[in-house]
Amino acid sequence: MTGAALAGAVAAAHRRNGPPAIGAALVDATGATGIAVAGTRIRGGDVPAHDGDLWHIGSCAKSMTASLYARLVEDGSARWGASLTELLPDLAGAAAPGWRSITIDEVLTHRAGLPANPGVAEMRSAYADRRPLTEQ
Repeated sequence: MTGAALAGAVAAAHRRNGPPAIGAALVDATGATGIAVAGTRIRGGDVPAHDGDLWHIGSCAKSMTASLYARLVEDGSARWGASLTELLPDLAGAAAPGWRSITIDEVLTHRAGLPANPGVAEMRSAYADRRPLTEQ
């Protein structure tokens, strides 16, 4: 895709979906080969967004994890509907009873009962916890 084609696609997505701004990058093994941005820094504002602006990239971990898990399913190394205790058998004994039947599908589609948007205190507590991840 050329830089002009990327810019056109980003502008069209911006018009179609109506966010304050939208940006996209084409990346290959050598790095970014094209970057395009459309929109304004503030909804309804007149200051254009730029590719050098700081961008919040939220809620991407779940979609990326789902994509990677789907690749494992395609490969035959995993299956949809597996419970978390099946996938993490070493942790099964320590799992609270309510978590034992939760499936990977529920986790990846926001239906597992996990709290939405943990607060600052919870995030700081998790960040400060220096125990190995397997113990956390």
